[in-house]
Amino acid sequence: MTLKTTAVVAVILSSLPMAAASGLNEQLIRKIDAAVPDKPTVKPAHLRKVLVLGRDDTHPPVKAAAKMLGLMARKTGAFAVTFSDGTDLKPESFLQYDAVIINNLHGYDPFAGPKWRSTIRGTVVK
Repeated sequence: MTLKTTAVVAVILSSLPMAAASGLNEQLIRKIDAAVPDKPTVKPAHLRKVLVLGRDDTHPPVKAAAKMLGLMARKTGAFAVTFSDGTDLKPESFLQYDAVIINNLHGYDPFAGPKWRSTIRGTVVK
């Protein structure tokens, strides 16, 4: 599974510690589940680690996107997902992920400060 595929499908995660799925009705969850592939398009060489940044209190679609990413991770087995609003992360912890998905961030910058920016810039360049 590529980041492009993930971005097109949306943001899905298997565990929702931020209670991202609360407030979604069963009909919508069934539609999301039906749209998520059962297997990856291309079998990954190894399990990827994906960080999803988002706050479910800022924008209603955040919950649906998080639910989709969780289902995709679980059903395809192509990646493991971690959900965070960014407040509990340190720049060094960012380096353990293969990809970061920014899920509708509104009203704050989780990457504020020069230490974050240099860490991200160094990771992307590598």
